[in-house]
Amino acid sequence: MKDIEYPELAGKSTSSPESIGFFGFQSLIRDYPFLANGTLRGNFIVSDDGCLSVAGTSRAISNAEDLKLLIHLRQVSAGLIVGRKTAIAESYRPPRSRPEYEGARKELGLLSRPLLVVVTSSAEFANSFCPDHRDKSSPLFFALLGGNQEALRKPNSSRIILPLPPGGEGLRQLMVTLFERYPGPWLTEGGLTLLKSFAHLGLLDELCLTVSHKNIGDDCDHRVEIMSELNILVRTIGDIDTQAARYLRYVATEK
Repeated sequence: MKDIEYPELAGKSTSSPESIGFFGFQSLIRDYPFLANGTLRGNFIVSDDGCLSVAGTSRAISNAEDLKLLIHLRQVSAGLIVGRKTAIAESYRPPRSRPEYEGARKELGLLSRPLLVVVTSSAEFANSFCPDHRDKSSPLFFALLGGNQEALRKPNSSRIILPLPPGGEGLRQLMVTLFERYPGPWLTEGGLTLLKSFAHLGLLDELCLTVSHKNIGDDCDHRVEIMSELNILVRTIGDIDTQAARYLRYVATEK
């Protein structure tokens, strides 16, 4: 795993909003800083009783704190990477730019708004997926793993498709391509299958895990023991417990 070095300028901003507590801008930038170029951070949420989703999404186990952290982690990344099912279930779109991060992103050489990359093996999906609420000023990227490249439509500036080998080889090549084209730290929000793939390939440098203090009960779609599923060795570098959730931050290493 790459050593993680934090740029000295990380966290500087042209405008810092007035906010207090752990989920204020200054606290988040201190506790969840920009990582070094060429690193991949994972973010995941699970409930106290191991639930991942209700009715196909994680909204039922999320909370206002977690949403602030989610927005922050996207803003301190060059972009985020999700799988096809997650993109559909959670209605993903490229994150908006936020003025309090503009100064730091500019100094670090990042685009003003984070990019969105969707991993899929379906050329049909890569050709057609477009959220209804999408802001078309930012392109959608698709990592096509071993899909039928002959079925691809001609790429354009609003839809960029990266044909890649299948499986782990394709994910490795994806990260090489992203680090070359868009240097900076990247973020993956899963789902679980994609996060496991990055972890098992040794591509995951850091894991941010939110353990929501909600017990979902019988409404849960899917339960899991997340650390066993990821099968990684970790070193804890952050542990903050609030009334709503426990927020854990790990340096991740491959077993």
